[in-house]
Parts: sequence; C-alpha cells; structure tokens
Amino acid sequence: QAGGIRRLLNTSSKEYKRFNLKEKALEMAPAAIIDLVMANPGLLRRPILLGEEVILVGFVREVWETKLLP
Repeated sequence: QAGGIRRLLNTSSKEYKRFNLKEKALEMAPAAIIDLVMANPGLLRRPILLGEEVILVGFVREVWETKLLP
C-alpha cells in the first residue's frame, strides 16, 4: 500500500516534530519505526480500522463514508 508503514505515523503529533521524522522516517527501517511508535504511542495515527476488504488509517470523513457506507 502507498506509504507503507510510514502512513501510520501521526504527522501532526508533537513527537513526530520532536524527532524530526519528516526527514528521518524516509530513511528508517520499518522495524525502527515500529520500535519508535511502541515507545511513543502518540506517533500512531488513529483511528485504524481493519476490515475484511478495507484498511482505513486516520479519519477523513469522505473516505470513511465512501468505503463503509453502501
């Protein structure tokens, strides 16, 4: 999926800015990003919805409505 694990990062969080992840995340291994998120849960973009045919990360009303409503 586009963006990979970096798509899970909350780019609006204080931690994202404090760790300068706009630059660093592009070079980080996925395992390093996971470790950083585990130590700093504020880095995780929420909500996350995992369904049988859909994965949604972050809340964008139009996207959620398109994917979830008939």
